[in-house]
Amino acid sequence: MKMTLLAAAIAAIVLAVDLNLPLGVAGAVPYVALVMVGAWSESIRRVYILATLASVLTVIGYIASPEGGVYWVVLTNRGLALFAIWVVAVLIAQRKSHEITLLDSERRFRSMVENAGDGIYIHDRYGKVFDVNKVACVQTGYTRDELISMNIAQLDAAIDFDKLRDKWDLGIADPAKYPVTIETAHRRKDGSIFPIEVRISLLPSKGGYLFVAMVRDITERKKTKRELDFQKRAMDEHAVVSITDVNGNIILVNDKFCKISGFQREELLGHNHRMLKSNEHSDEFYKDLWDTITSGKVWRGEIKNAKKKGGFNWAYTSIVPFLNEKGEPFQYVAIRTDITERKQAELDALKAKKLANDANRAKSDFLSSMSHELRTPLNAILGFGQLLECDPIHPLSSDQEESVGQILKGGEHLLKLINEVLDLAKIESGQLSISIEPVSPNLIVDSCMTMASHMASKRGIEIDNQISASKLPKVMADRTRFKQVLLNLLSNAVKYNRENGRITISWERLGHDKLRFSVTDTGSGIPAKLYDELFQPFHRLGRESSDIEGTGIGLTITRELVNLMGGKINFESVEGEGTTFCFALPLADESQAEQQIIDVDALEVIPSVSFAAGETAKMIFYIEDNPANLKLMEKIISREPGLELVSAHTAEIGLAMIESDPPDLILMDINLSGMDGINAMGILQANDATRHIPVIAVSAAAMPRDIERGMNAGFRDYLTKPINVNKALAVIRDALSTPDQ
Repeated sequence: MKMTLLAAAIAAIVLAVDLNLPLGVAGAVPYVALVMVGAWSESIRRVYILATLASVLTVIGYIASPEGGVYWVVLTNRGLALFAIWVVAVLIAQRKSHEITLLDSERRFRSMVENAGDGIYIHDRYGKVFDVNKVACVQTGYTRDELISMNIAQLDAAIDFDKLRDKWDLGIADPAKYPVTIETAHRRKDGSIFPIEVRISLLPSKGGYLFVAMVRDITERKKTKRELDFQKRAMDEHAVVSITDVNGNIILVNDKFCKISGFQREELLGHNHRMLKSNEHSDEFYKDLWDTITSGKVWRGEIKNAKKKGGFNWAYTSIVPFLNEKGEPFQYVAIRTDITERKQAELDALKAKKLANDANRAKSDFLSSMSHELRTPLNAILGFGQLLECDPIHPLSSDQEESVGQILKGGEHLLKLINEVLDLAKIESGQLSISIEPVSPNLIVDSCMTMASHMASKRGIEIDNQISASKLPKVMADRTRFKQVLLNLLSNAVKYNRENGRITISWERLGHDKLRFSVTDTGSGIPAKLYDELFQPFHRLGRESSDIEGTGIGLTITRELVNLMGGKINFESVEGEGTTFCFALPLADESQAEQQIIDVDALEVIPSVSFAAGETAKMIFYIEDNPANLKLMEKIISREPGLELVSAHTAEIGLAMIESDPPDLILMDINLSGMDGINAMGILQANDATRHIPVIAVSAAAMPRDIERGMNAGFRDYLTKPINVNKALAVIRDALSTPDQ
């Protein structure tokens, strides 16, 4: 607006002067001043508008001015004025165009500097900062004005600037030595230090060169490098690593490789990996290896390699092909784990097993031969002895009858001895000894239901118990193994069921001599193609990578236990609907003696140690494999209001149940079948979810060293059998009343 008013004023003044002068006077020349006003304008277009206005006014002045002067002089004057107007306009426009170009360039440069990902500093040789970008401010915590007032050396954490304040000088810049990149550290305004990478280049200026420092914060890079270094160190401590080209020529090995092979790195690099070949493996083995990796797939397996100074080493090896953009291998990375000791141990174990098998076979052959050789004459001795003893035609005298009786007695003793030796041989060969006795299925089912219900409730699974409502006849079984079989089937039905599913446990009589028990779930079922693998050890039917825990041997053990108890197990499954497992056990003869059960109802009245009314029931978990001891504890706890007892007969089952539903207190037998109480305690202590639960040992191991061992293992207290009921209740009350540590 101001420029417009100025132009208007100049135009009016010049026109007024021009109109009052005769034509002979050079009144048109001052119109150039109107054009020069455009020099202060930011628009080239405005310059040309002013030039046009000046030209128009020049013509108007010629027409409207008073007569006077020589005609050709007047025309020349006006012509020169027009020429001067447009020459000045063009010169101003060119200058303005150059200024705009420089301004745009400066703006683009400033935009690039401000939006750069690195901090940028412009300073002279003495460290005086002339300019910085906003990233530099963010990196250091200083404002732009604060940084410009500082020396660049004040930011360097490696420099004591107070000592170098008057001496710091980068010297005269030599363009041949720049740009240069260094690593150092900067100190923020708050005093913290961070690592940086600085790239220094030169910027020409009037006084020589200025320095442009591009500062990159490399904190994350350093952190990543440290992590990679740690990983490499960890790998070097464990793994044997090598890299080869596509032809198998070695281009990199780690220190572990050299140590294991006995070769120096220089002896390996550039040579083919065949130099380590041990001749242990067939040509087909190596063909399969190369076919796999050349197709871009990972090969895994065990390889025996030769050492430099003789001998061999075994390694479990993974060979990973590195692929180019066409999907073709260009390098192979082999990562090995030294398994020489394991292979040697396996070899030693195989030799030991062969020796043991040979010894057992020799022993069995010897016992079988001796049994045959002894039974043959013994058969004659006992047979003829009995004939002599019972001969009515030639009755024996009293002395003869006594002598024959001694012969028969000695023969029977010898026969018994032979049978016992054979039984001992069977036990030493690993055969399981079980105790078959009349067992009540109702007691076993009720005990298993207590444990299975807790597991099922976690997944919203309903259990339809069709056994407890019926009074079933007793079966001939090992009490502990019967419970183990049923609990394993119930546990599998929970684990492999669907959420909010259903389990049905039922029974039926098979003929006159067997009872069959069935456990049915509503899980995903078993594919028909996997039926043959179901009872094979360590086969989990494709569930190895699932989050369902299991070893793959439970059903194998279950089948063997059922077989040992004279029963048989089978199954039916419909994929997508569920599975039913059935096992049958022999019925007990009614004439056989009833199994004696401890009469816990006859226990003396126990003083009550109740908890406050309204408190949530406290859960106590008891791991005990003796039915009588378990029944006793159940009865004791049932007399105490506010307490609930859950049990398991093995530590393995108990630990799984405790982790899924942590109790308030654990009672633990020490001498358990399978994992003992000491090892179970160690697992509880190592688990963050169970470490806080108090555990009391309940054991018949009552020697001072046994108690000391238990307390050192971490038990809160140690109760010895036979249990002092009052003392046991006092210990339980104290454990439940003490807050978690």
